Amino acid sequence: MGSLRKLRRAKSIRPRKGKAAKIQQKKKSPSVSEFRAFFEKVMGRPGSQAEWQQAKNFIKRFESEFDNPNISLERIKAIWNQIAPFYPKVLEPKVMQSEISVIHTHVPIARSDKIASLGSGTAILEAFLAKNFAPNGIVTCVDMSPKMNQIALCTKEKAQAGNMSIVTASATKTGLPKKSQDKVIIAQTNLVRTVHMEKMFKEARRIIKNSPTARLTLSFYAKISNRKALISEINKALGNCGFYSLIAVRYAQKGKELAIIIIAEPV
Repeated sequence: MGSLRKLRRAKSIRPRKGKAAKIQQKKKSPSVSEFRAFFEKVMGRPGSQAEWQQAKNFIKRFESEFDNPNISLERIKAIWNQIAPFYPKVLEPKVMQSEISVIHTHVPIARSDKIASLGSGTAILEAFLAKNFAPNGIVTCVDMSPKMNQIALCTKEKAQAGNMSIVTASATKTGLPKKSQDKVIIAQTNLVRTVHMEKMFKEARRIIKNSPTARLTLSFYAKISNRKALISEINKALGNCGFYSLIAVRYAQKGKELAIIIIAEPV
């Protein structure tokens, strides 16, 4: 984590049928401008630079393990249980607002939609969606870390998001009913680029409805030098699991990494 440099817009390219999604320019979504105030109301104002640096340094200790594509789910769970107390201090509301803006622009969310978030963490993004995008629907937050879900429960309470539920389970086996969700969100999970990625996508395909408006959104960071190869790899994995990638949107930059969202539909 850390502060982002000035955001840069990507070139606007729409994918042709049968082709992998390309990066497209993000459109502005003024209706999500309230997220920053919502974030501070629920999560509190950012701490001091010293607190931020301490949290960042602690989380950085686990980077090499997260980079291991063969890391076990149990180890990921154990790490996140340790990270949980520090993680809220390194959240970046500006970046999260940009992510919500992309979802608002490119994903047709109905007020009564059922939305599942796999690897939901603190659930602050999900709480905002529950309150403002799907107030008559249900947002289900799935995370394997009990410690993270304790934070998510606090988020739900402070946000007064009564239509949000918290489930402790793996993104590869959520326990949610088959074809029960209108939208599935996977935001910055560590399962991308691991042996568990396709299992997660297959679970997303199992729980998502066969509907013209059903969508999967997947956000992740990619090194600028490797972004095209990674997007291609993810698109291939999505295709193997019953999704067609519609578009990829670059919405933030952090040093030599880009924050990207891929939006896909079930096929």
